[in-house]
Amino acid sequence: MSLRQRKKDQVRDEILEAAGKLIARLGYHPTNMRAIADHANISHQTLYNYFPTKTALLKALLSRDAAKITDPLSALLDERHGNLLSLLTTAVSTLFKVLDQNDRSLWCEVWTVSIRQPGEFLPLYDDYDQDAQRLFGGAVVDARRRGDLVETLDVELLAQTIYSIVDYAGLVFIMRPELTANDTIAQVVAQLELLIRPYLRAD
Repeated sequence: MSLRQRKKDQVRDEILEAAGKLIARLGYHPTNMRAIADHANISHQTLYNYFPTKTALLKALLSRDAAKITDPLSALLDERHGNLLSLLTTAVSTLFKVLDQNDRSLWCEVWTVSIRQPGEFLPLYDDYDQDAQRLFGGAVVDARRRGDLVETLDVELLAQTIYSIVDYAGLVFIMRPELTANDTIAQVVAQLELLIRPYLRAD
């Protein structure tokens, strides 16, 4: 990568960081592009060169933060070490620790804006949903292939249910800052164990 490209990437990251902090603190609508440019220590025109609209900037924030979730989950679930329950326990723990380490108020604001402007942002969530369901589905398929799960199991339905439990818990975790990561992890793991245990093959 050239020095010029590295510099451009650095400026882009700084813009996203500045925008994320302002949106988390002030809200999406009160935050204007000039304030973001000032916070990132760049000119107003430079900001527009990278992001022509505030919507484009928010989309970039959403893509960046979705990758913070899917990238570690992908690495973990693609390895497929251990049985399905232990794998999902590790995946859930990884997910909520990532969520907890980032600004939940920003994610709450982004989610709220996304609901109000579904045409702009829901396609990005659809991509995230498909990636996440593919990862969980792959783990379930692999577990049945190894003989850990009963043959009559509806793999697709189980994968969708696992994802729905985890996705809903993630949304609640973002919306309720008083929840702790450890308590949420324990609750989700208990739900997944209740769901999966009947489908495990007896030794």
